[in-house]
Amino acid sequence: MAMAKATPASFIICCTRGRMGPSLPSPRSKKCKCTSMTFILTPPKNTGYFTTIIQDRKEHWHLCAPGYIICKQNLLGNEAKAMVTAVCLNPSIDRTLEIDGFCYGGMNRVQAVREDGGGKGINVAVVASTLGVEASCIGFSGHDGFGVVKEKMERGEVKSEFVNIGGAVRINLKVVDREKGITTEINEPGPSVTDHAKSVMRGLIHKYAKKSTTMVFTGSMPPGCETSTYRKLMAMAKEANPDIKCIVDAEGDRLSQALLEEPYLIKPNQFELELMLGRKVEDLNDVKRAALALIEKGVGIVMVSLGDRGAFITDGKQCLYAPGIPVKVNSTVGAGDSMVGAFAAADAAGMDLTYCFRYAVAAATAAIMTPGTELVRKEDFTALLKQVEIREV
Repeated sequence: MAMAKATPASFIICCTRGRMGPSLPSPRSKKCKCTSMTFILTPPKNTGYFTTIIQDRKEHWHLCAPGYIICKQNLLGNEAKAMVTAVCLNPSIDRTLEIDGFCYGGMNRVQAVREDGGGKGINVAVVASTLGVEASCIGFSGHDGFGVVKEKMERGEVKSEFVNIGGAVRINLKVVDREKGITTEINEPGPSVTDHAKSVMRGLIHKYAKKSTTMVFTGSMPPGCETSTYRKLMAMAKEANPDIKCIVDAEGDRLSQALLEEPYLIKPNQFELELMLGRKVEDLNDVKRAALALIEKGVGIVMVSLGDRGAFITDGKQCLYAPGIPVKVNSTVGAGDSMVGAFAAADAAGMDLTYCFRYAVAAATAAIMTPGTELVRKEDFTALLKQVEIREV
């Protein structure tokens, strides 16, 4: 179904947990099937883009972007729904310790402690849901401590289905040096996976791929999983749904194997890119050359996070760069996951590469402003969205 073309001056917002879209060319508002309320907004004059978040009488938050119909029924036609499913094979409980001036090998006194459900796939799904796209998360999990992980997904309105592999959910320790703005991570391996659990997981991949527009494979794998696991699961997802978009955020052999399935998007950071190349990446031109080489190997889109220097993205046709936005860094944990989740949400909503990249950069920046493993705050995201500067390189 083709998208309706929006006028640049008015937008229709439909109330079903963040499903939004622009108005039709005529000034009148038009409700879709999932709408209970409609608002018309006018963007500021002389702006190239407009985005806002509003709150309705039911305390639901909604995200609106120009030129696109994000309402699920309107976007995909019929009763089909845009859904992002994240695969999280090794969830965790993230315990964050905040310290003023971490001393390696010495005594350190903790100023603040927090504990959150974690796992890169869970973070991706929560961010996608926060930005208005239906999101689900599937994976393996230990039994003890899973309630903390489940609570995070429920709070983020993420549907979930996990295979219980016994034992305890692993603990990931995050030590945040508040003076230097540096985070040190110490991650446990997690409980081992049995052949029976793998068989159940294959069934979940097939089930969720059939009803998802995007499937994200991210994070570490528990003991018992081969480095080819993501590649094999991607192949199963594509068999169940030939139109599904597979996104991969992994490193080392897991990423190298996944590349054989020609993912829709990969998101290495600079270190991971250097690991793939076997050499240092010196500057932006080096990043561009490396990313384009990956495109030639069959990857659809390469998005590279560059820390405080910003981010780069290319689909082989466009090469875009966004400088870092100067903000106070509270914790870098979850920034990459937020970038992937925001891109997946915007892409599932039908936005073009530039808008998807804008959302990704704003979300990643918003994530580093929050303490511990807390993710994107809507008010930070919408403010940062206007500050993202994108240029062709």
